[in-house]
Amino acid sequence: MAGGCSWDNSIRKWNSKGECIGVLQKHTSWVWCICIHNGFIYSGSEDKTIVKWDDSGNCICVLEGHTSVVRCLISFKGYLFSGSGDSTIIRWNSEGKIDLIIKGHSSVVICLCILNDQLISGSYDKTIKIWDVNGNCKMTLEGHTNYVMCLCVWRDTLFSGSFDNSIIKWNDSSISQQLKQHTGTVMSLVVFNDHLWSGRYDRVMIEWDWNCNVIRKFNYTSEYWCLTVFDNMIFSGHADGSIIGWIGMLFIYIVEF
Repeated sequence: MAGGCSWDNSIRKWNSKGECIGVLQKHTSWVWCICIHNGFIYSGSEDKTIVKWDDSGNCICVLEGHTSVVRCLISFKGYLFSGSGDSTIIRWNSEGKIDLIIKGHSSVVICLCILNDQLISGSYDKTIKIWDVNGNCKMTLEGHTNYVMCLCVWRDTLFSGSFDNSIIKWNDSSISQQLKQHTGTVMSLVVFNDHLWSGRYDRVMIEWDWNCNVIRKFNYTSEYWCLTVFDNMIFSGHADGSIIGWIGMLFIYIVEF
């Protein structure tokens, strides 16, 4: 099962055939992110809340604490972490209560990932921060000249995509390589078949090898908003409301709202 979040305030569950098998509705504004934590679905929204759902799509509870949009969610060391437009990261306990508020960024926290048993955050303040589970900042990475939009880990190496149109491959705290094939914001990064894939606002998805050489480019008629891997395929979500499942150089049309 794959899940999709949307500007229509809903979450939709899909099977690999592109059939919608459920619609989850509770949020009152755009849904920006979803994740699985302790067997439950969690969604973050423009309405500043996080909703916990069971597998049948029933709302279990609503987590409130952020003062702005919830942009990213991740499960780490038994906790749920959320990043927000209020510049903070919140660690939530098992009862859905605020356990810790992590401060350090000066603008929107838009992406989170895990690397070497540490929490990594990317922000509109152009930086990436590395935290332990207790919210202690271990390192700040600087290199992008605009918003950090997405993060990805491949072979224990951090990659970041930015509004500055580039992807950075990091070597600890320094820049190992900077990839500049895109002509617009890099919106999403995923790893599939031991290659890096990037999607962006220029309506192009790029497949990269470990040495950061371009393998292939995939063009579509609408901007790439997000990428994910499911059922041995890459799925891309687009600004026109469509979801595409890619096999090789070909795409299978899935659905359009």
